[in-house]
Amino acid sequence: MVDISVIVPGVRPDRFKKLYTSLHNSTKRSFELIVCGPYYPPKEMEEIRNFKFVSDYGSPVRASNIAAELATGEYITWAADDAVFTEGSLDEFITSFKSSGVHVLTCKYLEGKDEVIKKRQPDSYFMMNGSHWTACSMFPNDYPLFNVGIMKRSTFEDLGGWDCSYEGTFYSHADMAARAFMRGKEVGFCPGIFLLDCDHSQDDHKPIEDAQTNYDMPMFKGKYGDTTSNLHPPSIPALKKWRDSPPVWERRFG
Repeated sequence: MVDISVIVPGVRPDRFKKLYTSLHNSTKRSFELIVCGPYYPPKEMEEIRNFKFVSDYGSPVRASNIAAELATGEYITWAADDAVFTEGSLDEFITSFKSSGVHVLTCKYLEGKDEVIKKRQPDSYFMMNGSHWTACSMFPNDYPLFNVGIMKRSTFEDLGGWDCSYEGTFYSHADMAARAFMRGKEVGFCPGIFLLDCDHSQDDHKPIEDAQTNYDMPMFKGKYGDTTSNLHPPSIPALKKWRDSPPVWERRFG
């Protein structure tokens, strides 16, 4: 057992080592990096004891859940293979979580093309009601997105993991945030921590954009749309498990 399990759906094996190295620079606690995806990691990573890889050609959400089943950490966090952890931030994040008393703690991240100065977005950028993509009258304006976060593995399991009805991780994270809210979980936000530095320079993002816009967003809005009453929120929908989702994600591999 380790302190923290880091879950990553991965399609860019050339970036796995960089992500792993950034974790070493981000925490002194014991961790495991668990990647699930179609392409095997470089040979140099095969002997790393706290790196786990499992091959799968399903959607990023399916891959995330498969990886999470291998987790042994007391805590769970998640990342992307086009991101790195910023120096010392994971230690700071875990310390803040342990002293907060909440079930889930979220924070900020940087995004944009590497080699350029990335804007430090205001708090509202990281809130569910910060954009039309996830806005819902059910949420207070200060209720955060789950794009980055940390929770005990027992809380993750209690929430049921990520819903494999979605294909892209963005809306599966938002859906988990909605379910946590509806379950009465205490959720906090650390505005001073930037956990990840995400690189948006890749040219292989079209399947994600297609899934989010044309499939995931209509489903999310159908469950948690703006017509939802604050007094009568929708019932928590049944979750689709990874074993019930397609083993091949056709948008990328079809």
